[in-house]
Amino acid sequence: MASPFAFFRKNQRVWMAALVIVAIVSFVILPNLDSLVQPDMQGRRNSQTLVSWKGGEISAEKLEKLQMVHAQTYNIFSRMASEVIQAGGTPKVPGFAMDPQGQGMEIGIEPPQNIQSVLQVRLMAEAAKKRGVVVDDHTVDQFIQNFSDKRISAKRFDEIIREVAGQSLSKFDMYDFLRDEIAKQILVQMGYSGLAFSQQSLVAPSKNWMNYRKFNQRAKVEAFPFFVDQFLDKVTVKPSEQELRVLFDKAKDRLPIPNSPEPGFRQPYRANIEFLMADLNTFLKDEEAKVSEELLRSTYEKRVKEDGAYQVPDEGPKPSASTETPTTETPTTDKPAAETPVTDKPATEKPVEASPTTPPEASAEPASSPPAEPVKEPASPSDSSQRRQHSSLRLVALQTEPAAEKSESAVATKAEDTPPPTEPAKAADTPAEPSKGVDSPSESNKPADTSAAVTPSVDSKELTEAAKAPDKPMRVRTFEEVREDLRRELAMQPAQQRLQAAVNAAQEVMDNYFNQLQLYKSGDPKNPDTIQPALPSLVELANQLGLSFGKTGMVDAISVEQLPIGRSFTNFDSGQARGFNFEMFSRSVFNNNLRLFQPATSQGFAGGTSQSFVFWKIEQVDSRVPPFDEVREQVLTAWKLAEARKLATKAAEELAGSINTATEADPWTRLLDPSLQPLVLRPPMFTWLQPMLTGNEGIQLSMIEGIDQPGPLFMEKSFSTPIGKAAVAMDAAQQKCFVIRVLERSPSDEQLLAEFEKAPLNRGVVSLALQQASASASRWFDSLVEELEVDLSKLSSTEEE
Repeated sequence: MASPFAFFRKNQRVWMAALVIVAIVSFVILPNLDSLVQPDMQGRRNSQTLVSWKGGEISAEKLEKLQMVHAQTYNIFSRMASEVIQAGGTPKVPGFAMDPQGQGMEIGIEPPQNIQSVLQVRLMAEAAKKRGVVVDDHTVDQFIQNFSDKRISAKRFDEIIREVAGQSLSKFDMYDFLRDEIAKQILVQMGYSGLAFSQQSLVAPSKNWMNYRKFNQRAKVEAFPFFVDQFLDKVTVKPSEQELRVLFDKAKDRLPIPNSPEPGFRQPYRANIEFLMADLNTFLKDEEAKVSEELLRSTYEKRVKEDGAYQVPDEGPKPSASTETPTTETPTTDKPAAETPVTDKPATEKPVEASPTTPPEASAEPASSPPAEPVKEPASPSDSSQRRQHSSLRLVALQTEPAAEKSESAVATKAEDTPPPTEPAKAADTPAEPSKGVDSPSESNKPADTSAAVTPSVDSKELTEAAKAPDKPMRVRTFEEVREDLRRELAMQPAQQRLQAAVNAAQEVMDNYFNQLQLYKSGDPKNPDTIQPALPSLVELANQLGLSFGKTGMVDAISVEQLPIGRSFTNFDSGQARGFNFEMFSRSVFNNNLRLFQPATSQGFAGGTSQSFVFWKIEQVDSRVPPFDEVREQVLTAWKLAEARKLATKAAEELAGSINTATEADPWTRLLDPSLQPLVLRPPMFTWLQPMLTGNEGIQLSMIEGIDQPGPLFMEKSFSTPIGKAAVAMDAAQQKCFVIRVLERSPSDEQLLAEFEKAPLNRGVVSLALQQASASASRWFDSLVEELEVDLSKLSSTEEE
């Protein structure tokens, strides 16, 4: 019988070919087919259009690539800017700026802060293209050359690209992004043309004058409020359904904003958040209880012995010290008070002012040598001399007892020979160096009192070197005085370590669940090995780790700020090029950037202690426009409020008219019911805008005592209504309608105009002009986006996935 393998041996070539085909199918074709079939949904999602506009669109895959190219290009030019500066150059491109304190720089390229900043470059480049702006590779080359300022060679530039981006960024993609970035910059220059020149805003002199008045003129007014909600019951007319629907259509896409007069019916994004809170005080008290009395005492004694710790100025007993000084050091004279710390006769103290002309250790001869010079000066010192006088007294008073003993006779002689009224003039001739000890200009007009100088505060930052001398009377704080502070200090580090360990342990459990959940979602649901992970109980986890558990319920970005976690700051990695970001909780969490059950942490401070949170979102609802029937009552309330404002304004105008025809000095007493007269507000004088302190960001309406959010119209009426007359203005939220009676404006327009002509462009005026120019340019940029008909509706839903 033939071997069963004879058939295979006879046809081995055919079978070998078949086996090769099977191997190819098994190890090459099937995996490739699987890679094509398995991510089919992913592929469809990547090709899905996320952002579209008139004439263009961006898919998910394209947007992801844009983010990568944007971030890497930004990092490349950041590195390049650092090397250019180190080589002694400066990038010569628009928008480059160095921080004056050397804390950072703007490199002239839009930083990739988020998806919106990435899209902004692409959309503004598209808007520039529609206006005839064309950027070619030659322009990009010129931009790179200007950026390098001839400090970076082409070879080094290529090396920087490889060092920063490796092989993940092609030069073609980088040039593509730079073309968009340069086009955007050209568009920005177009937007600011006519508004600014050489970094200075182009503003008419009359506009500068108006801005100058807003910072420098003050108004004094009286104001009586009519509350809008008190007129709701007086609204007797009823709206038609058509009127309500018109109001709804007008505000259906607007989010409601607290204290805003504009209604908004769009429902905001909401989320339900579970969190664990670690309170430092809880851990600190536990650790404080563990600190033994022996450890406290041994630590105290070691620090005192080895480090000389806990030394403070010896403040007592003062009465015995003051009685000893005259008996041991003062010679027999009728004026022993020259060195006494407390005195009621400032004139007898003034002769000691001559001592700052010599060091405290000097002998008595120089102190008594120039007695006649002060007579040459008048007896009325200037402010600066008074400040030096105050400072001189303080320095002498802070001298140690040995120094005072050496100059005792000289001081006594000076007190007898020099007329007290001429001493301030002598102080004017003293060196200006001691004036550093002056507390404030107002103190310079007070009589010199050495009692205040002899006993300075322990925490004062104005102690002179004489006060810090080693021979100044000092004492060591007792163990009882420092026990509790020392206990807290020793417990702080282990408490912080335990707190951080608890937060890390909680986050690890939550991270594990999130990672398992993502694997489950990406796996095959038909595979029996694909098991959905069990949701951990944060309540049990809190009990195990000594943390507190909480849940916000469905809240939005505004209502969450009423909770402690809503007032914290997040510090999770947002996946952006800047890495870790510290932002307000409501701003960073209430969007789709943080996925469901993705853990994150935040830091807060409440009740005098720091709080650490680890949290995740367990459910969320996207912002949406509800149907009319669902929010009809809200629409009706908004309509009635608008009508109530009309009634409140009418009542206010009637009262203002009566005040304008009144002849008495206080018309309120005749025109208002006695029960309403206490409502008349009489705030202190105020300016339209707050004076500039630091930076350009501080410009805002001034605060008016008793009036919450007065608003621009209130300010305009206060500074334009004739003095003695009344006008009507709503507050910013249009919840109150004020009758404003102007009493005074100071300085007058004539006085202020003279000052303005001397210095028309002070810091506040220039900064306000820049803000106004930026606002005008921003409105133009917004109109360009509207022209493109940009649709971002699909972006949030894709981010959620």
